[in-house]
Amino acid sequence: MRKGSPRDRSNRRSWQELIRHYDRVFRRRTRMELEWFRQQPSLADAVRRAALAENAKGRRYRHHCRINRDLLEEAARRLSKELPALRKARSFHDLHRLVERVVGGMHGIGELYVYDTSFRIGSRLGLLARGRPTAGLPPHAAGVRD
Repeated sequence: MRKGSPRDRSNRRSWQELIRHYDRVFRRRTRMELEWFRQQPSLADAVRRAALAENAKGRRYRHHCRINRDLLEEAARRLSKELPALRKARSFHDLHRLVERVVGGMHGIGELYVYDTSFRIGSRLGLLARGRPTAGLPPHAAGVRD
């Protein structure tokens, strides 16, 4: 078995190590991002910026740079039409399912985009507990599936 292959378990970290690493490296940045979305003047503003994958500086999040701008605009338009339904979401899971239904089938929109967009909108709606979704880990986390 090659070192570094998916079956090689010698370099795998425990969940606790991964969580500690995340807390050290990313927690502060994530909290600032969520606070910025939480403070958007309206849900419509938060949805638009989340759908366009825009950060506080008006720039696109780096991991969404390959998504065509026109596609992001269409996703923003579709999600904006669903504002009443978004407001009715009672959990992160409900919100994620709605975002998946509305934009998940668009060619070029993947699981990461759907999750991140739901995460940011969820912040504005108050559906996150201590900066984490109320429905558990993201679907794109290593090996995690619903």
